[in-house]
Amino acid sequence: MVEACVEALCEHLRRMGLNATVESKKSKARLGLPLYSLILGSVRVVNRNIDLVELELIPGEPGGYRCNYVVQVKVNGLEDRLKSKVKEVKVKKGFLRRETVDFRWEGKELAQVLDGDANLRDARGLYAYFLEIKPDKKHQRVRIREISPYGFLFPPYRSLYFTPELAFPTIEAFEAYDRIAQHIRSIANVRR
Repeated sequence: MVEACVEALCEHLRRMGLNATVESKKSKARLGLPLYSLILGSVRVVNRNIDLVELELIPGEPGGYRCNYVVQVKVNGLEDRLKSKVKEVKVKKGFLRRETVDFRWEGKELAQVLDGDANLRDARGLYAYFLEIKPDKKHQRVRIREISPYGFLFPPYRSLYFTPELAFPTIEAFEAYDRIAQHIRSIANVRR
């Protein structure tokens, strides 16, 4: 089943016009938040700013799938500059009610660049509002992924999908993630 899910992701990316090949079908446990997850496998993407798309399973009740978009760059010393997260901007409407009016990136240099990118601001409706960009010093890569706005203890909102196919990106979402990856590469001084 795991192999079929990763193959399906690869085929989905190919149908979108991407040069994609299955890199790994081996499941790897990953510790972090949530406390435990499984990377089911990854698909290599050629000639794009995103190097890999990982399919991740978050076990538990309710379990779910998500895709991580990986940019392989040297992150030593750049962790603070590259770490970013999307947050809601809310305004008070009435006595207790608050309404979301916008979204902005929180973090340092990358967050400022992403907030200033007009193409990404226009594309905000095309990809999940709750994104996290997290450098991985151990593996020299940066992951772009959807997260739950409520943390890992509460039911997910647009961060986990109950079948692998629902987690696969649309072409618009992939283009937005690829644009984010382009900014990550420019900060890390890696050109494509």
